[in-house]
Amino acid sequence: MRRLVTGIVVCVVVLGVVGSSLAKGDAEGKKKKKDPDAAFNKRDANGDGRISVEEFVGKKEGDRAEKMKAAFQKKDKDNDGFVTKDEMTAKGKKKKKGDE
Repeated sequence: MRRLVTGIVVCVVVLGVVGSSLAKGDAEGKKKKKDPDAAFNKRDANGDGRISVEEFVGKKEGDRAEKMKAAFQKKDKDNDGFVTKDEMTAKGKKKKKGDE
């Protein structure tokens, strides 16, 4: 009888620990989706509704700054030197096999 009670207690404790860690995993394990408006507004330092290359790159230097400039060029679809909210949130077209 003592073994049975001990076994039940152990099972309850194990299930409680496993259950709570799974619940934490669901809450913490999933990446938060970034709010595109908040990301845009954070970079739009002067609040003019568009991001310049300087605002986009920020304080990054060297190789990282060059990569940011290249990313800016890809986002600036109309090549006006600024990225709008629409350009920032636009999804790029996926290349089909054979397109290059």
